[in-house]
Amino acid sequence: MGDPRRRAVDRALQARLYVRHPNETHNPLETHAATAIWDGPNLTLYESAQGVVNLRGVLAQMFGLPVENVRVVTKFVGSGFGGKLFPWTHCPLAAAAARQVGSPVRLVLSRKMMFHTVGHRPRTQQRVRIGATREGKLLSLQHDYIYQTSMLDAHHEDCGEATPFHYSVPNLRVTFGRAKTRLAPLLEEAGVLKQGSEVVFYGADRGTVTIRDNSGIVSGGRTGTVEPDPDGGFDLTVTEQFARSMSIQEALNPDNLLCYEMNGKPLPLANGFPVRLIAPGWYGVANVKWLKRIQVMDHRYAGRFMARDYVTIREQQRAGETVWTFTTVSHDRLKSAPAKVTRRDFRHTIKGAAWGAPIAAVQVQIDHGPWKTARLYGPPWQGKPRRFAWRFWTFDWGTPVPGEHEITSRAFDVDGNIQPAPDNPFLASRRTYWESNGHITRRILIS
Repeated sequence: MGDPRRRAVDRALQARLYVRHPNETHNPLETHAATAIWDGPNLTLYESAQGVVNLRGVLAQMFGLPVENVRVVTKFVGSGFGGKLFPWTHCPLAAAAARQVGSPVRLVLSRKMMFHTVGHRPRTQQRVRIGATREGKLLSLQHDYIYQTSMLDAHHEDCGEATPFHYSVPNLRVTFGRAKTRLAPLLEEAGVLKQGSEVVFYGADRGTVTIRDNSGIVSGGRTGTVEPDPDGGFDLTVTEQFARSMSIQEALNPDNLLCYEMNGKPLPLANGFPVRLIAPGWYGVANVKWLKRIQVMDHRYAGRFMARDYVTIREQQRAGETVWTFTTVSHDRLKSAPAKVTRRDFRHTIKGAAWGAPIAAVQVQIDHGPWKTARLYGPPWQGKPRRFAWRFWTFDWGTPVPGEHEITSRAFDVDGNIQPAPDNPFLASRRTYWESNGHITRRILIS
């Protein structure tokens, strides 16, 4: 309503307020419990519920019963505070168990379960900006907030619902956003055991893989197939699920996210719907799409995309001997590239990007001449939030002579590291194209 940002010019008095609320749990002294009894097609559930009619309807729908066949008995509520307002999972679980075993079942939640299964008030971060005249008349009100929510639910925590009704203000804006879910708290909440050392992320995509270089293969099992190989062994063909792994310490990095939305909408299928792992600072292959399962292991995971593919192979000389090394593609490497040349009013501009580390500078070389500094765009790196962002750059080329030219760029990070040249021994020893972060040269024809 109106334009609160435009009214900022006219405001005589301004005030800003930032408020953060932590997670708050519905956790009374008495833990939740339900007793389910079946009498033929009739279900009776004893539960201290604040909404017996709603619970009755939900149970009838879940078990395919007429509503009159379901009876919910609440003799007292005790302390609810909203924690007993909705139907929670222990109620249908008790009913299903009672029907399965053919006798009454009482299900009591433990104290630990109470933190996860009976609702809570999510963590919120709110910003309120107010503009008013010196006489106290409100001119503008902006209320922006974000909140944490489940990856599987569409629940909306409406912190701004009442804002439009409390005050008469001609310029009003209320916005909200859902916070992405960090991986580390979920792992900590699950309770990783001390022997856990590796976290594996399984995507829904899978494909057929033939393993030809494992001399220990003896059979195809129930779902694989084997074919004799020339050396007297077997080639094993299996259907393997895409998976990548990282150590426990790497997985607990607070930068890692489980992403389920993009620009306020559910994650598109092409981008990994319903959930994908976002591991900033890692190559794209580590950001597993269509995430289906997360597993903690007590040993190294050696699937195809960790041990056989996306592996950088190098032939190196050490003490006069040739040594072959094999390393899994993991963290980003410092890199830049000239992207295009534009012309305006007979002047040419080279444009490109740099990434892989917090970028401090970019230099450009034309036709093997001296290195010259490019202009970086965007705010300089000032700490953690921007260290994964790409930096775009431009270089004023002026009016080059017609003909073919070679343009090369190199990036510098804030720690003084320089993007390596192609003849750098670390790059020159590679026998695969993975982790190719050497200088990129573009050939440009100026007419």
